[in-house]
Amino acid sequence: MDDNDQEYYIPFKGPFKGKGQNRKAARQLDAEMQIIREEMVQLVDRYNAAFPTTPRPVNLRILRRSTAHTLLSWRHARHSGSYLQLFSTKAGKEILSGLGPNAVSLLAKFDLERLRLNFHCKLIWSARHAYQLYQEGLDSQAAWFHSDNKSKGLQTAQWRGMG
Repeated sequence: MDDNDQEYYIPFKGPFKGKGQNRKAARQLDAEMQIIREEMVQLVDRYNAAFPTTPRPVNLRILRRSTAHTLLSWRHARHSGSYLQLFSTKAGKEILSGLGPNAVSLLAKFDLERLRLNFHCKLIWSARHAYQLYQEGLDSQAAWFHSDNKSKGLQTAQWRGMG
């Protein structure tokens, strides 16, 4: 991808122009987030099919945050249902040590996909959130310069000439 690649270019134009392109960029981020969420649902379905009997060694669940981003998490299946990291915590390692090598290998494959989807989701969510803050700033500036604030210092025409 180079600087001229318009398909993934997010323009972030100034406060008085480019709003259509900026909104299109935000819609593209939203669409990509929806694709990731669908992939998460499919991964949970594949996990449930791979481990059809209950209780499973662990459960793979989708955690929806109130901030609108979604994460895949491992949960205890036999205890409290609390969240855990399989390969980096004592509780996770205890679960893995009680399983056969084929089950551990399969869980590792699911965990790798879980990590990839969570990483991608966090990146897209972060970009979308940053865009939202950026757009709010642009809207605030536009509102300032389009209201009767000329007596507070600078005139709209002076600022438009800077862009």
